[in-house]
Amino acid sequence: MRSHQSYPVKGLARRGRRDVDQPMKVAMRSRGSATALLSKRSQLKDTAKFSRVYIAPDRTPIQWESQRRLVEELKEKRTGSQEKRYVIWRFKVVKRGEEITGAVTEN
Repeated sequence: MRSHQSYPVKGLARRGRRDVDQPMKVAMRSRGSATALLSKRSQLKDTAKFSRVYIAPDRTPIQWESQRRLVEELKEKRTGSQEKRYVIWRFKVVKRGEEITGAVTEN
């Protein structure tokens, strides 16, 4: 992400207790700003300053539970396999590269 880009923020709210590694809810002024920011969130991990910052879209409790199960499955596949190329793509855990071709294999 280029440092000079700015996204208009409507509001910030802390979630849970005050802590250094505490999640925050950020409300954007427009859906377009939110979409633009979400599309560039993967670039954060490549910067030293923001490598521990994670951005996730707003989800319902059911969506959070579904995402939590997908992350658990992803961790299991990555630890149970010598190949670490697994990713979450369109609500499934697949090997990197298969998400584009659509050739999903069951393991």
